[in-house]
Amino acid sequence: MSTGAMRLMKIRQDNTTVHVGSPYNNFPLEAGVKGLPSQMGKEYLKFNNFDVLYTGPGKNTLLQFNSLGNHTFKLIFPSEFVFIQH
Repeated sequence: MSTGAMRLMKIRQDNTTVHVGSPYNNFPLEAGVKGLPSQMGKEYLKFNNFDVLYTGPGKNTLLQFNSLGNHTFKLIFPSEFVFIQH
């Protein structure tokens, strides 16, 4: 499937805001990404400018983000702990 088709189907989204629930929201923090308070509740943190490389059927969501040191990370999170803001 092409990247364009994945974007149209909302399987892939670039530079989006995601809300990640605890305990998984610690991984971006450890990589040096600043998490903001989320309107999803105390157990969630909001992260800006994340790329959603894959979300859809299944149990996992693949996110990509850059740390403050400009290192790129790709992490797999359980989809039930990730809310993608559209």
